[in-house]
Amino acid sequence: MNRPPFLPPDDREPCPEALLLGRALSHERIGRSEGEPLLFLHGITGSRHYWGPARARLGRDRRLLLPDLLGFGASPKPARSHDMRRHASAVRGFLESVGLAERRFDVVAHSLGALIALDYVLRWPGQVRRAVLIGLPVHRDRQEAHEYFLAGSPNYRRLVGGHGWRHDLRSWTSAGPSMALRYLFAFNKQIAADSKSWTLRSLTSTIEHCLLEHRVQDRVAALGLLPASERPELLLLHGDRDQVTPLHRVQELGPRLPGARLEVVSGTGHHPFRTHPRRCLDHIEAFLGTDEREPA
Repeated sequence: MNRPPFLPPDDREPCPEALLLGRALSHERIGRSEGEPLLFLHGITGSRHYWGPARARLGRDRRLLLPDLLGFGASPKPARSHDMRRHASAVRGFLESVGLAERRFDVVAHSLGALIALDYVLRWPGQVRRAVLIGLPVHRDRQEAHEYFLAGSPNYRRLVGGHGWRHDLRSWTSAGPSMALRYLFAFNKQIAADSKSWTLRSLTSTIEHCLLEHRVQDRVAALGLLPASERPELLLLHGDRDQVTPLHRVQELGPRLPGARLEVVSGTGHHPFRTHPRRCLDHIEAFLGTDEREPA
């Protein structure tokens, strides 16, 4: 398979070490074993438990695959730099381990997971049929990314030494009382515990190489060069008050993504799947081609 030309020569092939580690990713398989495969990729400091609301609803007709990403949750945390090549290769290794190396599948991914999903599409074109990208991180440059992370992420502030009650108060105030209240109940104890399951190397190198230094605009440009048969259908779900990745940057991608749909989830920030799960699942089911709905 020809590797994408936008990558430097030493980055065009999978990382052998990460392929092997990918086969050991902690994961769950849920739903009908004969159903269409649906892969879930969580965001940074997340885990497979992030997708709780999807298990019963989407698992009725599909085969759900929920791994912990390399370096997070209960998955291996190698003492190596975690860059996009390693993350995508680990996902590839995981898919090989469950017999999906050559089969087409759909993917639902959040934040960092959405970036990894796009990178996977370019490295193994034609395998991803449909992709739902939630809270896709899009920034003009490293400085803008840093400023948004500093303003919108308490964990990032703690990591870079910018933590303080004034920053947290400003963040909660800008969110508004309704969104702040939803966030209080959006994350259970298991998700909170998993959010601390990382090493300093896995966290900081992922932030550096996959968020601060990563320009999704370049990936989108490369995606447009793929034959139509190798490009997945895309649905972008984004909170209108996302404090980590601005909505207007995602809207700017629209002209560069032929056929992509953008659904804005009003009244929420970077985690619409946790704060508004029913609304997000309605969009996801409609996009994936199912008509079932849970009663309101």
